[in-house]
Amino acid sequence: MKHIVILGAGFGGLQAALTLEKLLKRRRSSEEYSVTLVDRNAFHTFTPLLYEIAATSPETAGDLKLQALVSFPLKKLVEKRNIMLVEDNFIALDLDCKTVTLLKSKIEFEYLIIALGSESYYFDIPGLDKYALSLKTFDDAIRIRDRIVSVFRTAERNVRIIVGGGGPNGVEIASEIRQWIPELKKECDQKNCGAEITIVEGAARVLAAFDEKTSERAMKRLHALGIWTLLNTRITEADGEKVYLSNGTSKNYDVFIWTGGVKTNSAIDSLPLKKGGRGGIEIDADTAPRDTTYDFVFAIGDNALLHHPLTHTSTPLMARPAMIQGRIAAKNIIATITKKDEKYRYSFRSYPYIAPLGGKYAIAKVGKLYVSGLPAWIFKGFTELNYFLSIMPFWTAIKVWLKGLSIFIRNDRLG
Repeated sequence: MKHIVILGAGFGGLQAALTLEKLLKRRRSSEEYSVTLVDRNAFHTFTPLLYEIAATSPETAGDLKLQALVSFPLKKLVEKRNIMLVEDNFIALDLDCKTVTLLKSKIEFEYLIIALGSESYYFDIPGLDKYALSLKTFDDAIRIRDRIVSVFRTAERNVRIIVGGGGPNGVEIASEIRQWIPELKKECDQKNCGAEITIVEGAARVLAAFDEKTSERAMKRLHALGIWTLLNTRITEADGEKVYLSNGTSKNYDVFIWTGGVKTNSAIDSLPLKKGGRGGIEIDADTAPRDTTYDFVFAIGDNALLHHPLTHTSTPLMARPAMIQGRIAAKNIIATITKKDEKYRYSFRSYPYIAPLGGKYAIAKVGKLYVSGLPAWIFKGFTELNYFLSIMPFWTAIKVWLKGLSIFIRNDRLG
């Protein structure tokens, strides 16, 4: 049995595993090749909903109920599929010997897909990793929620919340917390307590990776919600009480959330493959590394760096490109096994995106069409359902989606 090993069960890794298993079964090659999916966790996390978890009151839903809405056991997701799960930590990779070393074992492989995902990036800013609350995992979301609830219960004045980073995660969680404030005020000892929420963004606009029209709409929404924005301003240092800013001032905080950057998982730093910006492995459109010495290796998602041939911009760190690359890598492995010369290639495109901005309000862009408000919020819900349907049996996906809808809709006020 020859192993096709996938390191990481995130958006790209899971899609690669499911696609490989299906194609091997179709070609009756599953007796010769096995798909091995390696992840340090026993579950797959749907990270786009973490901002909802972080702003859901413990009285609305307990931790276990919330976890079931965004963290899905891998064992269930690959049930009845010929995929071997290995729950272990990645340690090292020997490409010459085709061996993956894990904390508890070693695996020899015929083909390898690197999909280890990303981690929070603090840009070497002093104090950031110690004092800021990140939003990358379910546990991170719960820590943010508990911190906010704790501060409000003892507040004698307005609670000061600073969000470092005005990208999608930053504006989403800031907006959702703002909508949560009326309920949180009931926890205060003082009747007039509230919250001052400030987004600190180094670029000239929020959602800087999106087009200007989307940024403008997002800014109007944030201002309507009463959220302050400090643009063209960087956090240069943080301690337990203040963040220090590039304009020479500082701001006190009670809750400090960091969404200002991610980088490729540091576990791939030592790999003998050419890397570019943010540490990603430089790949060609077929998801194989540009270093053609190792033509049995593929890199996808946050671990890959693919530049547009004309604009030279890199693939965005989003779920959809990672999923597409995962399927491409899987198909190209099958093409190699079956000795087909034609390879599948990643095509740059304008991806639709949705930015939920508190309550039943979102901004969506599909092609040249912009939608905002309640219709975009509804579109967001069906986009989430569509993803669940891609990784779960039909009725399981419907059940998970409806449970989430019944809980999160209590957070999401109209307007």
